[in-house]
Amino acid sequence: KSIPPTNIHSLRPPLTRITTPACVTVVDLTHEPPREQHPRLFRDSTSPLALIPILVSCVTSAACAYYRDWFCFSMIVLGMVSSGLSCYVIGTGVFTFTHPLPAKGAPHGDGVLESSSEEIVILKGPEGAINPITRGRFSLKYSSEPEYHNIGLCSMLLTVQFLAQLIIVPQGEIFGQIMFLTSLAISWMYNSYLSSLDKESVQRRILVQQVLQTPMMRKYQLGTWTILVVFVLLVLSPADEEALRKVLDDMLPNETVVWRYFKNNILHEIRKIMTDEKTAFILDTAIIDGFELSDRTLLQTLYRDARTAYTAYVE
Repeated sequence: KSIPPTNIHSLRPPLTRITTPACVTVVDLTHEPPREQHPRLFRDSTSPLALIPILVSCVTSAACAYYRDWFCFSMIVLGMVSSGLSCYVIGTGVFTFTHPLPAKGAPHGDGVLESSSEEIVILKGPEGAINPITRGRFSLKYSSEPEYHNIGLCSMLLTVQFLAQLIIVPQGEIFGQIMFLTSLAISWMYNSYLSSLDKESVQRRILVQQVLQTPMMRKYQLGTWTILVVFVLLVLSPADEEALRKVLDDMLPNETVVWRYFKNNILHEIRKIMTDEKTAFILDTAIIDGFELSDRTLLQTLYRDARTAYTAYVE
């Protein structure tokens, strides 16, 4: 999943033209977390809402007891006990984040995390800092692993509760049945609300703030896809030229004569820039004379885009 925008420095470089504006977010990862850690859960603002089904169950069970409908009273109480025990057992799990450690001597794991028509996310940093994003996972660890006896007992209790309700509730009075259905409906509404919460956003917050220690992010808004692609290549450099070529071909699959010439020379220019040759993306006028007028115009436009990308990169 994409990383939430924290510590982003927006920059809008001078645009030579605008066709399909897109954004690039560069994430500089420095912190290498341990293989296993136990993040702290955020305080949930919805916790007070859990009092609603509890209070409703208490009130409805008390009403059933007042009218001496012990059948429905016992089923409401059984539901409270079984649900409470199940929540307690589930809550004893230790929230854990794990990821594989990289091999010793592993190179940097720089690369493109997410690619779309609107935004690119680039990760830069050692493999140990990038693995938590690409290969990490959240889980709950229980002391009863691997048998999970306590969870199995809770499952049996909930099954017994369900079967008992089917048999016993119809034997109660109409008022007791209404009370039972009321408590059931409120509990169902609360559980549906919990299921609708965006759990992935909570996990992303924990990943960024606690696991990755809030890495620095820089966001660039670029006016054309060509500017964006050249900028991505510059950010990923210095890197293996074959790897850069693969990224370039994936993002710019065009294979006409002009585009092949442009892509080959872009990689050559980037290699020069990485060796401290400051002249960047200067089009050789003697070479373009061999192209047709329309191709020369396109090539000049592409090189202007490349220079715009370089301007954004050096800033």
